[in-house]
Amino acid sequence: MEYDWQKLDLPAFISGTFNHADFEWDFNSPNSIKDIRIDRAYEFHITDPAIKSLDLDFYDPRSPIVSAAFLSVCDELDVRYRSVPLKVSFSGAPGSTAEFFLFLPYQSASLLNRGLSEYQEDRVVETGEVMMDKSFPGQPVYSWIRKFVIEPVPLNLFHCIELMQLVVSERFVSLSRNRGIKGVGFVPIDASYRYDPWGEIPA
Repeated sequence: MEYDWQKLDLPAFISGTFNHADFEWDFNSPNSIKDIRIDRAYEFHITDPAIKSLDLDFYDPRSPIVSAAFLSVCDELDVRYRSVPLKVSFSGAPGSTAEFFLFLPYQSASLLNRGLSEYQEDRVVETGEVMMDKSFPGQPVYSWIRKFVIEPVPLNLFHCIELMQLVVSERFVSLSRNRGIKGVGFVPIDASYRYDPWGEIPA
């Protein structure tokens, strides 16, 4: 799942500032999100004067900002998450605000069939040992995955441990499209899919 601005001519990037320098949670450590205490109120001020409103339902998959419509899709598909109200204001429209949510899903799963896939594990430079994921003990970090054969996962939205990003089911894709959810795009994990964050897959 990714932010897709091109289909509906949405802003490619939304520049702005939060009212806090950090969050009370670590989005990359979903196992800790379920029970963490959240005390602050969060606001996001859009500093781009050209943006006077936000007509979208999903932005920024690394720390997602979503609408109530997006959350309704998650609720219907029994996605486990926490949502934190987010007040959005605009430099280009002083006094105007919009209500969104910070989206904190906390289910995770391993999607890779290691026996049938082709991949390279990352290594610790100093020791040569396989680098392990700090958020998921016992799980390696991957330099690249050339052939990604998936294991069945009975979840509709989750953190994929191997890809370190959100992955959704076909049911989620279908319902999102039927509901006209704006800003969300989907890249199929199929025979042509490659995970190559550093451009290291050998020719």
